[in-house]
Amino acid sequence: MLELRNINTFYGEFHAIRDISLKVSGGDLFLVVGPNGHGKSTLLKTICGLLRPASGQIIFDGKPIAMLPTDKIVEMGLVYVAEDRHLFPQLTVMQNLKLGAYNVHARGKEKENLDYVFQLFPILREFCDREASTLSGGEARMLTLARGIMSCAKFLAIDEPSFGLAPIVRNEVFNRINDINGNGITVLLVEQNVTHVLDFVDRVCLLEDGRIVFGGDKKEALLNDHVKEVFLGG
Repeated sequence: MLELRNINTFYGEFHAIRDISLKVSGGDLFLVVGPNGHGKSTLLKTICGLLRPASGQIIFDGKPIAMLPTDKIVEMGLVYVAEDRHLFPQLTVMQNLKLGAYNVHARGKEKENLDYVFQLFPILREFCDREASTLSGGEARMLTLARGIMSCAKFLAIDEPSFGLAPIVRNEVFNRINDINGNGITVLLVEQNVTHVLDFVDRVCLLEDGRIVFGGDKKEALLNDHVKEVFLGG
């Protein structure tokens, strides 16, 4: 579904992503881990058109997308869910959700997608008329995920969904991401709380200094000494 071929991305003179190649198959929950500042968010932004790679190819559903504008990438079904949420705080929950359905493919499925996100996140139905600024951190994260689904996403690139959340809320968010994936949406997930999501994932890659230093399935990750040392306590 998604393939990266020798991608390199720079911030000015800083070489942030170094010759990365990977494949995410349709239906996967693919986990990207790595120390802070080593390129994980840059990778997602490059995939989703917020940053341009200096070289390499990005193929989504068989089509090259590296040079497409972000709105065209969203129309294809590839949606970025940012760590800092990017909600419109003075708009209501419903208004934020409907803004997710702005693209041409999503407009005709607005009601269908609303029904689905309210089934997935019942609390959002209760809070339809509340301003987004009044939501807790966990509620705001759920709204961000729901807005991505409203875009008719078939592939969600989700950046650090548990950041700043209490453990009980964090687990709820992870469970909902697993539900989203179980309903057919492919997920590329950047996350630090590795032990909380390993039960859900299909494949794992470890980024260090902008390079992939490990890639494999969940079982291989659990057996890899370096992955265990860095993220699982040895």
